[in-house]
Amino acid sequence: MRQQPSSKGRMPTGSRAGAPQERPVTSNRGAGFPSSSSGKKGLESKPGPSSVGASGQKALEEPPEVLFKKLEKEINSLLDKSAEAKLVGNLSGSLSLAKEAVSKEKKLRNLKEDAGAAYQINIDLTYAACVNLGIQYQANGMFEEALNTYSIVVRNKDYPLSGRLRVNMGNIYNTQEKYSSAIKIDIKFNYKQYFFNIFYLFKCVKKQHQYENII
Repeated sequence: MRQQPSSKGRMPTGSRAGAPQERPVTSNRGAGFPSSSSGKKGLESKPGPSSVGASGQKALEEPPEVLFKKLEKEINSLLDKSAEAKLVGNLSGSLSLAKEAVSKEKKLRNLKEDAGAAYQINIDLTYAACVNLGIQYQANGMFEEALNTYSIVVRNKDYPLSGRLRVNMGNIYNTQEKYSSAIKIDIKFNYKQYFFNIFYLFKCVKKQHQYENII
């Protein structure tokens, strides 16, 4: 049976005479929207990249300055603990703490260089960590390691007062009965400022019978 034309002389949009049933006009499939079981997901925007970590909380990065101060505090704490351990006779513990302090200080320097903040490197902290390591090596009888550590500091022109470490180096040579080396290392020392070490020098000279080296 033919449908009656509408009041404006057109056939209803839902169907047409003699043609198969077409989709209703309410379908949005032809408009480029994906179909969805809920009817809403097609209109929702996709979420962007998320900074939420596996724990479900946003990972907050510390500013470089905060990280630098945190590491410096940890290094100073390690140096204090290392010295305290040596005082109570825990030599192996003091050496372990000294090594950890040097390792963290090196990490801190690298972080500052990578961040373009090399001008913030604390050379006093570097000096303290290296000298403490040398002292702990010496206390543990690891004389070669101690001499190498002291030598690195003494050769560094950033540390004008590092010459006093030659006293430590001379003491090691004296313990090893390497009196000739002790004399050579002490002659390079500035006795105008540290005259008290003259007595130590004469002691080494007397044992070695090399009085001409003192002139």
